[in-house]
Amino acid sequence: MRLHLLRNCAVPAFALVLVASTVARAQLQFTRGDSNLDGRTDISDGVNILNILFLGAPDPGCQDARDANDDGAADISDGVYVLNHLFTGGPAPLAPFGACGCDETEDALTCEVASQACVDLGPCDGTRCLDQDGLDVAIAENVPPVVCIAPDAAEVAAGDLLITVCPSDLDPAPMCDGSPGCPVEFDEIRGTLDVDGRVVNTFVSGSITSMPLLVVNTALGSTVECSTDITFSGDAVIELVVEENESGDLVLVEILPPTFDRDSVDVDLSARGGILCLLLAGFVDLFLDDLIDQLDAAAAELLIDLNLELGGRILCPVQ
Repeated sequence: MRLHLLRNCAVPAFALVLVASTVARAQLQFTRGDSNLDGRTDISDGVNILNILFLGAPDPGCQDARDANDDGAADISDGVYVLNHLFTGGPAPLAPFGACGCDETEDALTCEVASQACVDLGPCDGTRCLDQDGLDVAIAENVPPVVCIAPDAAEVAAGDLLITVCPSDLDPAPMCDGSPGCPVEFDEIRGTLDVDGRVVNTFVSGSITSMPLLVVNTALGSTVECSTDITFSGDAVIELVVEENESGDLVLVEILPPTFDRDSVDVDLSARGGILCLLLAGFVDLFLDDLIDQLDAAAAELLIDLNLELGGRILCPVQ
């Protein structure tokens, strides 16, 4: 039996996971005109801009720093602008210049590598490097307390019993957040950041209250509607994909879907509605395996917001 846990019961989880792998990096602080990100604005920056454009020199990773005239394009005019400022008294590069800062002009340019002078200042969203407190805030702000099981999520045969999960043809039909479906509530989701291990160790607990099941005894031809309560808890490990920037900092690239420790997961199931319903308690192991699979699927969707929130953040060094 496989339940499909979706936040909105409409968008395929696998499609949303693809979005998580292409999240945008956070904008880092820079000094305009410092195209080679060495912490100074001098002749080497003007030459570096021209070398990138015409000689195939590597891009250090901050287009905003190269955009000396702040016109939204990193092009030859920026190299000329820097050299004119240095040698002919031309205007200085626009802010932020002379000190670290963020680009206040809306354009398509990015800054994924901070200048050496700005590395310790963190990204432009006002946060510093990612530590345990930052992770706690991100989980609280981005992980919703309820996900939904889609109607007719699964049909499973257990001996002479044929069980339909969250059946759609009940009157009234089960609802979740105003749409057809059955709610799964998370009581607790916590994560412990392990920078050295590049993982987040998590604990998840929750419940499903009064989830309807339609149980058919194929031998007797009888049908019963059951109301099922499930509580669950367990541990999981979430791997972090990181890369090292030029300053030696670990930059978070992507948060991967969790791997649940099946031995740690505990499920308690109870059912009401008749003798057939009481028999469901004997199939806890079946619900256990399936519930873990569905927590995997639900967590993959929930990670999208966390990736968007934390992607590109520098991990705080271990003290």
